[in-house]
Amino acid sequence: MISLLLSVLSFAKPHTISSLSTIPAETCSEAKKRVSEAKSLRAEEKGEPLVKNVKKRRKKKKKKNVLLTLDDATPIEIVDSIEPWELLSLADLPLQPIEGTKESLQSIRDVLSKASSNERVRISIYGDSHTAAEIWSGHFRRLVQWQYGDGGHGFILPAEVFRWYRGTDINLCYSNGWTSNYLGKPKRKKEMTLGFSGMYIESDDPLDFGWIQTTSKNYLGKTTSAYHVFTMTRPDGGSLLMQVDDLEPIEVNTKAEESEMQVHTISVPTGGHRLQIRPKGNGMVRVLGVSSEADESGVIVDAMGINGRVAKDWVRWDTPLLEQGLSVLEPDLIVLAYGTNEAGNTALSISQYEADLRQTLLTLRKIQPDVGCLLIGPTDRVVHEQERTFSVWTRVREVAQAQRKVSKEFHCAFWDWQEAMGGEASILSWRLQDPPLAAPDFIHLNRKGYTLSAERLWESLKDLAVKTRQ
Repeated sequence: MISLLLSVLSFAKPHTISSLSTIPAETCSEAKKRVSEAKSLRAEEKGEPLVKNVKKRRKKKKKKNVLLTLDDATPIEIVDSIEPWELLSLADLPLQPIEGTKESLQSIRDVLSKASSNERVRISIYGDSHTAAEIWSGHFRRLVQWQYGDGGHGFILPAEVFRWYRGTDINLCYSNGWTSNYLGKPKRKKEMTLGFSGMYIESDDPLDFGWIQTTSKNYLGKTTSAYHVFTMTRPDGGSLLMQVDDLEPIEVNTKAEESEMQVHTISVPTGGHRLQIRPKGNGMVRVLGVSSEADESGVIVDAMGINGRVAKDWVRWDTPLLEQGLSVLEPDLIVLAYGTNEAGNTALSISQYEADLRQTLLTLRKIQPDVGCLLIGPTDRVVHEQERTFSVWTRVREVAQAQRKVSKEFHCAFWDWQEAMGGEASILSWRLQDPPLAAPDFIHLNRKGYTLSAERLWESLKDLAVKTRQ
């Protein structure tokens, strides 16, 4: 049995690659086709039926999209709206400031000042489905790196964890044989050794692969200088092959009686590279993630979001693993972007939510007492009642107010996403824009909406930095 109590962090011997290498010419589609054909041939030779590893998608009840236009003769009615609702002019929305205590605001100013001094800065974002989509967090990474320099993509899993898993300014390619596990996954393995991001991938098939590769056409993501590969040892662990470009693979052993997190560092000449990982085939290998990092300056932004998650999940992970992972990443600023699912859970009282949030922030401060901390509230939300009638989901404001209150107790700053959108019922205005900025569920945003949100957050952070200089 794999022990759930992890207190050991193992740093493997670092690998430094100085020889010239070339990214293989094989494309992602070619690699997937090659592996698929090899698996078919293997099954045929063994006389076994080919089992296609197609991830089952849960059937969801079809929801009728609510089509809204301003040209409809029937007016839109907002029930329980504090202010008379009208179509907002998003261009005229006021700046939504970063709020907090003197200490919490100064800690974020220090992070921005460090970045402006050409020092390495790392921002680690944890969150729910808004973050899991890697749209607002991906655009936020771009904005920060355009300003202060590209420090690398940061954390990513080299294979699909859940549907729509992706990265921004990094190329991700993988075979379909990997098994993923993450907090909240339906019928998942009941274990808490999920890594410091709450998710992992594993396989024992030597034909499976996963790679991350720098971009060639994008302005950002063109170079990397080092990879940190995080693995987990286990009694039935096998060997993992890590291959940079066309060089010989580096083999690492993940078999051990006790379960511990390993960190494998590969330094490469600064430039464009592909890191491919694959099992050797002599046992199961579990990969907790990879961090791709560039030179010693610039900003790294980790995005570690999982659909349906809440802030309380921080105390449901294996705390030693979380502490070990963050000790390796060494973030300057930790962002907790939760609240949407807490706002949707009407069985959760606000007083209990405040207690849960205190426990989460207490855990954070125990393992990272001096790190900068920023809480981001939930997006605005309305409920479609009938025809063109909507009701305000008042719990969004209540959850945001709880975050505003509790964050101060732990010297964390707070940014109110709902207010940044325009306040209660503002998501209707976002949905009615041409083109729309919000999704039909009136909870999530679309790509354009998340992009605008990232820009609004970045403007708030820049405003905080300007006040420092003044």
